[in-house]
Amino acid sequence: MTIDPELLYNLLPRLYRLRDIDQGYPLRRLLRVIGDQHHELVEDIATMYDDWFIETCRPALVPYFADILGVLLDDDPRAAPVDPELDRARVADALSVSRGKGTVASAELLAADVGRFPSRVIDAGQLMSTTQSVRFPDLPRHPLLDVRHHDPDQPSFTTFRRADVRRVDSPRTRGSGNRHSVLVYLWRLRPDTYPAATAAFVGLGHYTFDPLGRDLQLAVDPVERAPAAAPVGDLDVPTPLTRAALIEHLADYYGPGRSIEVAIDDGTQIQPLPMARIDVADLSEWRHSGHHRVTVDPVLGRIRLPERHGHEIGEPPRIRVRFTRLIVGGPGADHRARAITAEAGARYTVSASGEGHHRTIPAAITAWVADLTAGKGNPIATIEILDDHVYREPLDINLFQGERLTIRAAQGVRPVLAPSEMAAPDWLAALFARFDDAPVPLFVRGQDAARPARRRYGGARRAGPLPTLVLAGVHLSGQALVLDENLGRATLEHCTLEPTRRRRRAPSIVLRSTTAHVTLASCISGPIAVAHERPPHERVAVTISDSILDCGAEEPPALSGAGRPAAALLTLVRSTVFGSIDVERVELVEDSLLTGRLECMHRQHGEVRFSYLDPVSSTPRRTHCQPEHAIDSLDPDTFDDLDAAAAAVIRRLRPVFDSENAHDAAYGRLADTTAPELRGGAHDGGELGAYHDLWQNQRVDALRRRLANVVPADIDIDIRFAT
Repeated sequence: MTIDPELLYNLLPRLYRLRDIDQGYPLRRLLRVIGDQHHELVEDIATMYDDWFIETCRPALVPYFADILGVLLDDDPRAAPVDPELDRARVADALSVSRGKGTVASAELLAADVGRFPSRVIDAGQLMSTTQSVRFPDLPRHPLLDVRHHDPDQPSFTTFRRADVRRVDSPRTRGSGNRHSVLVYLWRLRPDTYPAATAAFVGLGHYTFDPLGRDLQLAVDPVERAPAAAPVGDLDVPTPLTRAALIEHLADYYGPGRSIEVAIDDGTQIQPLPMARIDVADLSEWRHSGHHRVTVDPVLGRIRLPERHGHEIGEPPRIRVRFTRLIVGGPGADHRARAITAEAGARYTVSASGEGHHRTIPAAITAWVADLTAGKGNPIATIEILDDHVYREPLDINLFQGERLTIRAAQGVRPVLAPSEMAAPDWLAALFARFDDAPVPLFVRGQDAARPARRRYGGARRAGPLPTLVLAGVHLSGQALVLDENLGRATLEHCTLEPTRRRRRAPSIVLRSTTAHVTLASCISGPIAVAHERPPHERVAVTISDSILDCGAEEPPALSGAGRPAAALLTLVRSTVFGSIDVERVELVEDSLLTGRLECMHRQHGEVRFSYLDPVSSTPRRTHCQPEHAIDSLDPDTFDDLDAAAAAVIRRLRPVFDSENAHDAAYGRLADTTAPELRGGAHDGGELGAYHDLWQNQRVDALRRRLANVVPADIDIDIRFAT
C-alpha cells in the first residue's frame, strides 16, 4: 500500500500551512515523520488480516496453523527440506478436511493425503443386522449374510452382521463393529501391471500368465477414483483377484486396459480374445470345462486352451497377456517408474518384436564391439531393452580398459534374462557341485590391466580406468552373475537375481579374481560367493543398500567365501538378510536386519549400529543393536531370573515376516506382529530392513493420529489392512 507523504500536511487549515512556510516548514517535517509511522501501522493491520488465512499468511505462521490442526509437517525424518508452499498446501488440505469432520469422505481424504494408501472407510453401524420390528413392519431391516454372492477370500464391505460389544480398537481382541464404529481398510501392496507379456508354455495347451512358467496370484488393476467419491466395488483398490469375483463380474475385469486380457499372436497380428470365449475355473489339475473356450484361473495365474488348440501339431500358439500382480514396492525389478540418468555414449536398443535396433542382447553387444573396432564407436555404451520379453540367450561379456557397459530396462518394462546352455569352467562347476539346481553362469570379464595388447579404437591404443558394468531394472532367472578378472566396478540397481527354490540355494553372484567395487541398490538376490584368488590384502568392496539377500538356510551364508570368510569389505545399509554373513571386514552395518549371525574376522575396524542380528555374532563395535540393546536395558532388581528374562526378550524380538518366499507378493515384509523395536528400530525411527524407505508404519501412525481428530468423540475408529 502506497500513502502520500503529504497526506496529513494537506489536511491542515491553509492558515497553518502559510505560517509554516514563513518559518521554514518545521510542521511539514514533523508530519512527515508521523506519516511514516501511520504508513507502517496501516501495513501492519493489513498483514494481520492476511495472517488470519492459511492461503495468505506469512511462511513463518504455517507451522502454527499445522499445530492447531494436528498436521505433522515432518512425517519423514530423513526427507530433505521441502518447499514451504508445499507445507502451506498440506495445511490448507487439512483445513478443508476439518470442515467435513464426522463424515466418511473426510476419513478417506486423510487416508489418501497422510497415509498415501488406497483405502475404504466403512461405517459399521450401517452394516448391523437388526430384528424386524413387530409394531413398525415398514421399517427397513438389514438382511443376514448372502451366501450366494459372498466371496470368503475378500474383506466384505456389504455383509451385515450382528452387533459386537467388543470395541473395534481394543488392544486385546478387536471387535467386528458396532453402532458407533468406523473401520478404515488400507491396501498396502502396490499393483505391478504387465501391459503386454508373453505367457509361458508349460504343456500341451497349458500356459501361465507369469512369463517364467510359475503360478502367480493375479490382482485388480485399480481404476482412478477421487478419495471422496463413491467406491466402484473392488475395481478401485489393488486387491487379489478371485475366481468368484471374475465369474460374477467378468466384464469389469476382462478386456483392453483392464485387469486381464488374453490374445493370440500368430506372428503377423495379435488377436485379442473376446469375452464370450473366456471361461473361469479352477485349473489346479489343469481340467477345463469347455471345448471352444479359453479357461482362465486368476488364483493360480493359469490359462488352458481348447482341446483343438492343445492337440495341434507343430509350434504351440504364442499367447500374449495383460495382467497385474501385487508387490510391496521396494527392492527388485518391476514396472514402476525409476530414475534413469542420461549417460553419454552410444545407445543400442533391443526388442524381441523388432522395434529396437536389435532383437537380442548379444547382437547389440556385437554391434557395439564392431563399432569400436571400426573406429566409430564409443567406449561408453548403453543397451536398453524395450519390452517384457524373456531373453533366453547365452551371455559372455568381455570389457576392456576405459569401457563402461550399461544394460538396462526401459521405463515401464521388466525384461527377464533366462538361462541358456553354457559350459561352466572347472572351478565354477566345483563351486556349484554342492547344489541340486546349479544356475547357468553369465560371465562378465575385465581385461587384465597388465596385458600389453589392448583393444584398438580406430587404430589408436587407449588406456583408461578399469571397465565398469551396470545392470538396471532387469530380472535374472536361473542365472549366476560371474564377475571375473579386472573389473573396476559392477553396479546393480533395481534388479532381481532370483533366489532358487531349494533350501540350500546356489549363489546368484560369484566374484572371482577381481577387486571390483560391487554395489547392489534396491535389489533382490540370492547368496553372494567370493571365490577370491588374489593376495589377502586385495579385498572386494561390497556395498548393499535397500536390498534383500536370501540364502534360504543357515548354510551356505548369504555372503561368504569358498569355505572361508569372504575376502570382502562389507557395507550393509537398510537391507534384509535371510541367513548369515561371513566376511573378513565390515565397514558399516546400519538399519539392517539379519536373521542369522554376522561373523567378521577383523573386529577392530568398522561399526554395526541400529540393526538386528544374532547376539552371539562376532562383529566390530555394536551400537543400539537388537536384541542386545533390549537385554542390556533389563533391570536386574526387577527379575529373579535374568537369564530367563533375556531369553524371553530374544523370543519376543525375533522377526516375523509376512512371507519368506521370493515369489509371494509380501516377500520380506515385517508382519504386524513383529516387535515395535524392529518396526521402528532404525536410527531415524524407521523400519529395519529393505522396506525402510517406504515408511509404512510411520504413515499408518500419522494417519491414526489424524483420524482421531475427524471423528466424533463417541465413535471408535480402527485401521485394518486388506493386504
